[in-house]
Amino acid sequence: MKKTYMNRIINNALNGLRKEHKYLSTGYSNLDKLIGGGLQPGYLYVLGSRPGMGKTNLVSNITIRILKSGYKVQYFMYQMAEERLVERMIYAMSFGSKDRYNESAKALKNSEFYVSDMLLNCLDDDYSFDVDEDFKDLDIFRDTDLIIIDDLQTIGNLENNPRKICWKLKAMAMRRNIPVILLTGLPSRIDMQGGKKYPMLHDLVGPYEASEFADVVMFLWRADYYDLYTKESHVAQLKVVKNVSAPLGVCRFVHLSDMLRYEPFSYPYGKAVSYEFK
Repeated sequence: MKKTYMNRIINNALNGLRKEHKYLSTGYSNLDKLIGGGLQPGYLYVLGSRPGMGKTNLVSNITIRILKSGYKVQYFMYQMAEERLVERMIYAMSFGSKDRYNESAKALKNSEFYVSDMLLNCLDDDYSFDVDEDFKDLDIFRDTDLIIIDDLQTIGNLENNPRKICWKLKAMAMRRNIPVILLTGLPSRIDMQGGKKYPMLHDLVGPYEASEFADVVMFLWRADYYDLYTKESHVAQLKVVKNVSAPLGVCRFVHLSDMLRYEPFSYPYGKAVSYEFK
C-alpha cells in the first residue's frame, strides 16, 4: 500500500516536471521575471506597504493588464466602496482624460472583471475550511484566473485572526489551483526608522502577520512618500523579500500619480502604454 502510494506521488511529480508550467503574466515583464515567470497557480502573494504608498493602484494596474489578456479577475474590496475602485481603474485606463471615460467604462464592462465584498461570509471563526462548501454561493469564483483581497487589516479587524485568514487563503489558492494576491498594510514604526525606511519581512507581525503561509512576499516603497523633493520622484520600487521558488530581488516602476498608473521603469514619462481590451 505504501509503495503504491509513493509510486503515485513520484509519477505525479515526474509529470509535473515534464509539463510546461502556465503562469499568469502580470503584464509587466520586469515583475514577471522577478517573481519567477509570472503568477503561479496555488501561490499566495502578499503585497505590503505603508498606507498611501500606492499598493491598491499598483494591483489595479496589474488587474487591468491581466483583463486585457482576456483572463477573469475576482477582486474582493474592503478598503473602499466598490464604485471607488472602479472609478480609479477607469481613470487609469483613460490616462486621466474625461474624453475617454465612456470608452474605458465600456471596455471594463466587456471584460471578465468582478468586484464584491462577499469573501467575509466565507471566512468562519475556526480552522475548518471546505472550499467547495464555503464558496458554493460564489459562482463567479469557480472559474476565475486570479483572486485579489484588499486588505488583510480590514478582514483581520472583523475576524480577529489575520494568521488564520492567511492560512485559509493559501488553502483556497491550492485547492482552486489559482494565484491569490493579498494586500496588507505595514506598522507605523517603519516611519520612525532612520535611513530610507525600507520595510523588512519581520515587520509582518501582530495584526500584519501574513508571511508564514505566503509563497511570495513583496513590499512597495517610494522615496517621494517621505521626501517630496527627492531625485527619485515618480519612481516606485517593488522588493521581493520572500519567494519559495525564485531568488529575491527588486524591480522598479514609473509612478504616474496624476494618472493613477504604474509603467515599466524604462518607459519615458508622458508616453504611457494604452490599455486596449480584446
